[in-house]
Amino acid sequence: MPALLPFAIAAFSVLQGVQGYQQNQAMAKSVKAQAAANIANEQKSYSIKKSQLLRQQEIDRGKATVAAAGSGATLGSFDTLFDDNASQGLMDQALLEYDSKLTQENIRYNAAVESANYKQAATSSLLKGFGSAFGSLYSSGSLSGSQSSFSVGQTIGSATSSSKFGPFLNYGSRALSGYST
Repeated sequence: MPALLPFAIAAFSVLQGVQGYQQNQAMAKSVKAQAAANIANEQKSYSIKKSQLLRQQEIDRGKATVAAAGSGATLGSFDTLFDDNASQGLMDQALLEYDSKLTQENIRYNAAVESANYKQAATSSLLKGFGSAFGSLYSSGSLSGSQSSFSVGQTIGSATSSSKFGPFLNYGSRALSGYST
C-alpha cells in the first residue's frame, strides 16, 4: 500500500495542474466574451451620442437662422457664419466617432492582453502539476529508470571531473563550469 502513495500524490498533482489549466482557459474565454459585450455597449452608446449631437446641431442651426433673420440683416451676409458652424459640426461628429473607435480598440487590446495572461497562467499551471508529479515520483524512488540514468551520469561525471567537489560540466570556461580559481 505505501508503494501506491507516491502515485496517488503524483495523480493529485496532475489533477491540480489540469484543474488550474481549465480554470485559466475558462477565464480567457470569459475575458473575450466580456470584451465583446463592452464593445457592443460602446457601439450603442456611440449611436445614441451621435443622434443626440445631430439633434443638438439641428437645434443650433435653427437658432442661428432665427437670430440672423431677427437682426434685420440679409441672410446672405451670414453664410460665412453658417459655413463655420457646419464645419464645426462635422468636426464634432468626427471627434465623437474617433473617440468611440479608440475606446473599442482599447477594449480589444486590454482583452487580448488579459486573455494572453490567463492562457500563460493555464500553461504554467499544467506544467507545475506535471513537474510536481514527476518530482514526487522521483524523490520517492518510484522512477527507478530515471534514478539509474542519474547514477550513470554521476559515475561518468566523477570519472572525467578533476574537481574534488564533484562533477561539473565544463563548457570551456572555468566561470561557467563552477570551478573557482
